Amino acid sequence: MLILFDLDGTLIDPIDGVIRSIDYVTNYLKLPNISREVIRTFIGPPIFNSLKNTLELSDKDAAIATELFRNIYKQNFLFNANVYEGIPLLLEKIHNSTNKIAVATYKRQEHAELILKYFGLSNYFDFIQGSDAEGRWCKADIIKLCLEYFSMKNALMIGDTLHDEKAAKDLGIDFISVSWGYGFKKNEAIVHSVAELIDFLYNKNII
Repeated sequence: MLILFDLDGTLIDPIDGVIRSIDYVTNYLKLPNISREVIRTFIGPPIFNSLKNTLELSDKDAAIATELFRNIYKQNFLFNANVYEGIPLLLEKIHNSTNKIAVATYKRQEHAELILKYFGLSNYFDFIQGSDAEGRWCKADIIKLCLEYFSMKNALMIGDTLHDEKAAKDLGIDFISVSWGYGFKKNEAIVHSVAELIDFLYNKNII
């Protein structure tokens, strides 16, 4: 089986770096400040869409803001994040099983690779797939590239948002929702801690 993980809100909590980057963008471009609560909704979806819709920007201005965000985020705040407790243990168990393991994230490819390497997680993964430079891919496009890389249809997606769930459903693969990220509430998610996720996968004979 191929086990796919979302990155932000599933493996790592990137909120501090995202807040600092958004604040920089709005101050630099003299745009309205965005509340911390609204910025939390930026975790998961493409940043272009979040900036465009929240600030009511044109496509051109949203593209400028997005590029500025990505540049300052990479230069100054990329590693202002935390790995969720228990994630290394979970990844080690999957890595030591017969399953393949990959990341499917909206994060730009280079950013995803740098973050996973920085936090010592990259060696657990057989494949890492981020978004295209223009941010035009939907989550299903990203997951599909992972499926094609392994030539596998038997797959499980693990994520924290409706974007992850919808993509898995559209591609006909299984999905596990987690509640510690930025999308699903406790009453909406299947698992509520990494320890519970480990038990769930074990009971399903996946690890």
